[in-house]
Amino acid sequence: MLPKPGIYYFPWEVSAGQVPDGGTLRTFGSRVKLNDRRDRIYPTAQTNLETIMRTARSCTRKDTRCCDLSRRLCLYDVTQSRVTLRAQHGSDEHQILVCTKLVEPFQAHVDSLYLVLGELEHQDGGSVVKARVLTCVEGMNLPLLEQAVREQRRYQQE
Repeated sequence: MLPKPGIYYFPWEVSAGQVPDGGTLRTFGSRVKLNDRRDRIYPTAQTNLETIMRTARSCTRKDTRCCDLSRRLCLYDVTQSRVTLRAQHGSDEHQILVCTKLVEPFQAHVDSLYLVLGELEHQDGGSVVKARVLTCVEGMNLPLLEQAVREQRRYQQE
């Protein structure tokens, strides 16, 4: 059975835990760089690796929601089948961990904007998106998308 249509949430709302339990969601965001060695991509900073290792668990289902994310690729850990995507909002940085087991192999493009469709799962106090679709959407106008989300929210409140 297909999930219900997703409601748009900003990346900072998802990171802050403002998504209601059992709901479906869509979101978007920004990026940083990768290192590439022997056909594998590793994190550029030890703190990113520690974050991955701390939250990298099997993609077991606990609380799940459907989500649609577009963010820039921050790091890709092939061995754990995990991608970290990042969004900047003001002075705050928001990251989302994505399980890529169902979409591999995929070609990670350095510093590219990605659209991710999948389920949001809560694991060990954090959130992981179990990706069903992972697509590079470089060139998307994010400010225009944010404006459209705000307009949609105003319309739905009426």
